[in-house]
Amino acid sequence: MRPENLVIRAVEAADAEGLTHLQNMPGFRFGTLRIPFQRLETTRK
Repeated sequence: MRPENLVIRAVEAADAEGLTHLQNMPGFRFGTLRIPFQRLETTRK
């Protein structure tokens, strides 16, 4: 993706599934105290 095509916006409810997938990828939480897996329902809250 080129920088001129990049759009930064607020998270919407429709983004919950993709955001959960991203947060559950290996290495996303490395070095944090967060739990290693997050459920979709938790992201929707």
